[in-house]
Amino acid sequence: MCYKHNNKYIYEPQTQGNTMQITFSNLDPIEEVTVNTEKKLNVVVGENGLGKTYLSIMVYAILYEMTSRSMLFRRRLISKDIFRERKMDSEIKKTPVVNGYKNMRMNIEDILKSEEIKIDQSPYLNGFLNDVFASGNIKKNFPNLTIEIDLKPLCQKIKQMEDFKIEDEHFKDIKIEKKKDKFYFNLSANEDIDADDILSILVNYLIVDTISKSFFFSAERGAINIFNKELSIKRNEALDHLLAVSNNRDEPDRMYRILNRNKRYVLPIRESLAYADDMAEIYKQEGEFKNLADELENDLVKGKLSIKKNGQIFFASEQAKTKEESEVSLDMSASSIKTMAGLTLFLRHTAKKGMTIFIDEPELNLHPNMQVQIAKIIVKMINSGLKVFVSTHSDYIVRELNNLILAHEVQDTEYYNKDFHLNKDDVAVTRLYYESEKSKKLKTEYVKVEKDGFAVPSIDDVIDQQDEISDFLLEKLEDVNYD
Repeated sequence: MCYKHNNKYIYEPQTQGNTMQITFSNLDPIEEVTVNTEKKLNVVVGENGLGKTYLSIMVYAILYEMTSRSMLFRRRLISKDIFRERKMDSEIKKTPVVNGYKNMRMNIEDILKSEEIKIDQSPYLNGFLNDVFASGNIKKNFPNLTIEIDLKPLCQKIKQMEDFKIEDEHFKDIKIEKKKDKFYFNLSANEDIDADDILSILVNYLIVDTISKSFFFSAERGAINIFNKELSIKRNEALDHLLAVSNNRDEPDRMYRILNRNKRYVLPIRESLAYADDMAEIYKQEGEFKNLADELENDLVKGKLSIKKNGQIFFASEQAKTKEESEVSLDMSASSIKTMAGLTLFLRHTAKKGMTIFIDEPELNLHPNMQVQIAKIIVKMINSGLKVFVSTHSDYIVRELNNLILAHEVQDTEYYNKDFHLNKDDVAVTRLYYESEKSKKLKTEYVKVEKDGFAVPSIDDVIDQQDEISDFLLEKLEDVNYD
């Protein structure tokens, strides 16, 4: 539903998060991999250096581009690939004007020419990669990269939506209705409307605004809230501005420096730094997951996190007698607290239902008992309306996820309440691996999630090998004569 409030258009998505599949081909060294963002929990596993973080960043970047400032992506790619512009032109021209408005009714199947976006060797792809990885020549790392975005699930969701209503200088009323198993896009627009205006509405309100926002907690998350002042996006942009003005260069180059956003860091880190820069304003906001933030503080952080008016983060240990005795700045806190602070504050102040949260290695700096707890929190997040995308090496996290799948299957209440039960159908597990030690191309396996969970060979094999060595050495120990 879209409505007008204080001269701004507010959209309440009627879909539950992101509903599409993204396929990457030749994301070196990965030959091909498909990610289903419709799943509530995506888990990526594999040894170090196989591209798990690359993959996570690329999926995040696609979602980010489709929901943020990139009009190039919205208009040129989505509209031209998905909708029939000529069909709309024809409909507009033959529709009579009544009281200054054209009342049009178009079958959605007739105006949807495709349900897939394909990005390959286009100038857009070069710009996209350079923006994501903060490099002027990143394309050489992925010379044959192709990205395909399958929007079929999203298009199906669109067809099932209830009505929209928009009022502005062009549109009086927009709605989607179903008649005899067909879905129609109805709009009432003024006589100056053209296909380009309709495409903007279709792309912005039917496609882009049904894709929820995302946030990425990178492996560097423990440092971002500590060093954000030194690494500040705003400060670096100001320095770039000063350099541009002070250097004796021609005007186009100077304007380029002033107008282009600072890109010293890869996209997820840039956005995390920008978020940390705004902490003085963020602490005034209230997210929809205060209860989960409380659980993180009680079960993992073991204390309270607070944000001061200047944006500085403090921690107060629950073991201290008074808050004054215990409250210290985040940089003086334990590594586990630094690691968990960002997610805790995001859930308390920012997170909304439908968002996708990316967590690179949630086990970072956490003792095994805390790794078990973070696995439970992740499941509670998805059961509360968030989607989560993680890459992990942790056997403790994998085992606990498997326990939570089993708990759902047997409807256990002795060890877990239902908030922690994990439906196996909500989980997608992607394993990256080399077929052989000499192979240079990575293979992708979509691990089947069974009623008792899923197996990760790259983790299980190491544990089995350790057990085998331990058994061998223990046998030898029995033969040692200490006399």
